[in-house]
Amino acid sequence: MNLQENFNDNLIDHLNRCRFCLRSFDQNEKIVELDENIQIQFYELTQIELNISLDLSSAICLICHNNLLLFSSFRTELIEKQSKLLNHIQNLKENQNFQIKKEIIEDFTEVQLENTKICEDTKKSIEKLEQNYLNFICDLCNFSCAHKHKLETHMAKNHKKVFTCEICDQKFFKKFQLNAHMKAKHTEKIRNHFCPICNKAFFSAENLKKHVESHNDKDMPCEFCGKLFSCINNLRTHLYYHSEPKFVCEIDNCGKKFFMKKRLRAHIKTHKNQKDFVCGFCDKSYFSQNDLNRHISSIHQKLRFFCEIPGCNGNFSRREYYKKYALTHHQNLGSEKLENLLQKIKDAIPSQKS
Repeated sequence: MNLQENFNDNLIDHLNRCRFCLRSFDQNEKIVELDENIQIQFYELTQIELNISLDLSSAICLICHNNLLLFSSFRTELIEKQSKLLNHIQNLKENQNFQIKKEIIEDFTEVQLENTKICEDTKKSIEKLEQNYLNFICDLCNFSCAHKHKLETHMAKNHKKVFTCEICDQKFFKKFQLNAHMKAKHTEKIRNHFCPICNKAFFSAENLKKHVESHNDKDMPCEFCGKLFSCINNLRTHLYYHSEPKFVCEIDNCGKKFFMKKRLRAHIKTHKNQKDFVCGFCDKSYFSQNDLNRHISSIHQKLRFFCEIPGCNGNFSRREYYKKYALTHHQNLGSEKLENLLQKIKDAIPSQKS
């Protein structure tokens, strides 16, 4: 039997394998169901459309999902950094006094270069100089060039069919990308997916599934500090805090650093006094959804965290206030009981006074 036949035999049960690495799933192994976000990330990395059908596996393993998130994040960061660098270089060059006029370059088309006998060094010099005048930019990708006919050739070759959003005119290469965009940007979001354990509500079944995993046994240790987690997403977020914060606020020489980009974006709003989240009860506004939720639960729903230690009447509007109070006033419980109390505080659900 040759290698190809052996490979085919090994894929007989492909429906029970990871769609990415083709490894068979172990019994009771945690898996991730394919969704539109995974389809988009996979296509951006491979340029292969990930079809979902009954004939193919519809799940991937946690390792592949983790790698997909890491590579997608790395790809996005690379594009952002390189775009920033190229824009910076472009601005520097525009400020320099070029002796060669732009009109000469624009008239020197690719066809002329091919039909004119010039030395290779001259051709390379012209092509290098063209990089200073990439004025023709593709609306659908990061391609740019110095000549209109090059852009037309690029469009004909790479973007024969384009799917356009009828609401905002944003364009996409694939229909599933347009569908994901419509769902994310132009569909009213309702938290109608409820956790059967704590009744917390979520916008999507995928987010609910990730949350439910947080109720599982904590059997995933951090390799640096040994802290245990119940799901891979919480562990992945925790790992940020074992590295140097790389996102820096550059507004007004602030210099504050963050481990995650979303934290930096939220912080920048405070510089701009950009309070986008408005209370529907009293019109107060907040920088984040979490701040708004906290305001509604404590002020309008009158929800509090009540200390469960017998004889203690402490009650708190915020979980962190409860934790700080416990550390200050209940040291007499001893380390083990205090640790149990802190864990209960972490999982506590606020309620109204009975």
